[in-house]
Amino acid sequence: MSRKLKNLKSTVFLGCPEKGSNGELYNSVFVIDKNGHLLGKQRKISVIDDWSASGDVIEPIKTDNVDVGIMICADAYHKEIANNLFEKGAKILIAPSSWGPGLHGPEGEWEQRSLETGLPVIVCNRTGEDETVRFWDAESMIIKNGVPLLAHKSKQSAILTFEWDLQSMELISPYFDIDYI
Repeated sequence: MSRKLKNLKSTVFLGCPEKGSNGELYNSVFVIDKNGHLLGKQRKISVIDDWSASGDVIEPIKTDNVDVGIMICADAYHKEIANNLFEKGAKILIAPSSWGPGLHGPEGEWEQRSLETGLPVIVCNRTGEDETVRFWDAESMIIKNGVPLLAHKSKQSAILTFEWDLQSMELISPYFDIDYI
């Protein structure tokens, strides 16, 4: 995987199951730099499903001289994880999520974490549907100071790209570039 990602010349946050040393499964995000090197990983802390174990480490990961905090899905539900990442030096929060609208859908949690910490939050949410939840109206967003700057939802899976200035922590792109897949 690292060799393939090397061609992108970008840092990649790759969400996937991880098998622990004792055979337990984790919902994890691996951070791979533009040279294909593993910079670190974060395991989901706030486990609400029955297939994965809870991680126990909350640390920002340094990418391109910026400490990035990762909140996997329900990790953004309460303020403790975001605040912990902020206190440990995170300058931006990435929130890979599978959090669809509906009964237990998001109700401003990402915006609230941005307001509480003062950090930008980048949400990459899933689309599609499974046996229990429809994700077609799930939004991916770029949030700063509690305000969504960009948002996208669609009936088709897509790769969303945008430009962000890591020095000033400002959005450069006026919109997402969207490649439907």
